[in-house]
Amino acid sequence: MESGSHPTVARAGMIAGPLVFLAILLSPVPDGLNVVGHRALAVTAWLAVWWFTEPIPSGIASLLPLVCFPLLNVMGADAVARGYHRDPIFLFLGGFLVAMAAERCGLHKRMAEAVLKCFGTSPRKLLFGYLVSVSFVSWWFSNTATTLLFLPSARALADHVGTESPGARRFGIALLLGTALAASIGGMASPIGTVPNTILVGQMGGISFSTWMAVGVPIWLVLIVCLWALMTFITIRIPGDVVIPGPSDISAKPWSRDERWVATIFVGMISLWFFRDGLNLGSVVIPGWPQALVNSGLLPSGAPSAIRDGTIAILAALLLAALPSATGSRLLTREHVQAAPWDVLILLGSSFALADAFDLPKGAPDTLSAWIAGSLESVSGLPLLAQLILIALVVTFFGEFASNIACAALLVPIGLALARSTGIDPLTYGFTIALATSCSFMLPVGTPPNALVYATGRIPLNMMLRNGIALDIIGALVVACVVKLVRP
Repeated sequence: MESGSHPTVARAGMIAGPLVFLAILLSPVPDGLNVVGHRALAVTAWLAVWWFTEPIPSGIASLLPLVCFPLLNVMGADAVARGYHRDPIFLFLGGFLVAMAAERCGLHKRMAEAVLKCFGTSPRKLLFGYLVSVSFVSWWFSNTATTLLFLPSARALADHVGTESPGARRFGIALLLGTALAASIGGMASPIGTVPNTILVGQMGGISFSTWMAVGVPIWLVLIVCLWALMTFITIRIPGDVVIPGPSDISAKPWSRDERWVATIFVGMISLWFFRDGLNLGSVVIPGWPQALVNSGLLPSGAPSAIRDGTIAILAALLLAALPSATGSRLLTREHVQAAPWDVLILLGSSFALADAFDLPKGAPDTLSAWIAGSLESVSGLPLLAQLILIALVVTFFGEFASNIACAALLVPIGLALARSTGIDPLTYGFTIALATSCSFMLPVGTPPNALVYATGRIPLNMMLRNGIALDIIGALVVACVVKLVRP
């Protein structure tokens, strides 16, 4: 759970984790499962209990595979450690560091105000513009980083509107709550928007931006409109006559050198991501930039398949660390690196280590993935849309009480294995599970953005619950339906 469990729950989890581990390890090996998979199941259960009850920080708990897998001869120490150094981990790290540089130079305030000015001072139009701007930025940065970027602006704008009338107070609540929900919705649009997205990318060995966005962008478009309509007319109810003073003059100030450099690198990073794989326009095929550099003799022949999105994100971070700042230091400093979410990166690494263990021994018919998939094959008897709706609803509400990262780490490998065993495109289940983990909008512990905005003390819990449960259901249904339409 992102914000920590109740002390009683944490104490119970501390004891329950090892007990569950021993109970599974000492039980007979089930039919259809090999010994290695049985041991991996015991470690996974222990880790799951500690993830969900948080007796110790989740990042520390995620180091369990590094100790348990070698001791139980599931995997060698070097093989386990490789799971903690996958490309998606560095993709997430690079994106976070670029976001930190943008916040340091004040670029995030300029970005927010520039978009807000486009929508005037009508409260309903302004709220819509704000939600769109937050969610669009979350395409490229993690939903947590986006929330951190926009939350100061949301608080400042809420203070700017004031609390003199009930409508103004509700507008302030909508801005703050909308920051978290729009960031989570926007994070669904691209493969780098949330950690669960990168887990699926890592499990599938890479998914192109175009493949992901063919599913993610329609979901984003529908859900951002639903979020605005829900808050404006049903749950929070924003009056159309709230008086909003004119904007400040931040955007009128000249761009600083730091802002120009960070914006240039940000746009360059996005461009390199988009054009890495090239464009197929039917009669015309435009090679990606790695292949174009190979054709010109500037890169070796194997470079296009070796370069990944994490390579580009780290390149952007290195450039920011090398360029001087107007303050005399660098655009990206040691403090930024120290502030990176290392616990999340370790948790992400543990998901890859678990996934590797699920498929051992390689090529065997009785691996843990195959055994779990066989146990769940009854789901495949339903029509595909019913399967996807059921999966999305279960994952969404399960994610309300546990880390969305932990849910994805546990459920994505299972979903992929089940899809393969039933002859369904693995991405059909994979997209449904990964995207549904971002649809936990109801509780403060559902996602890190939820916890961040609730910590401001300005959002009543009943308001968050009422708005969130409706959006949970809508989100699960939209995810299932869009995945079914785009990837039948």
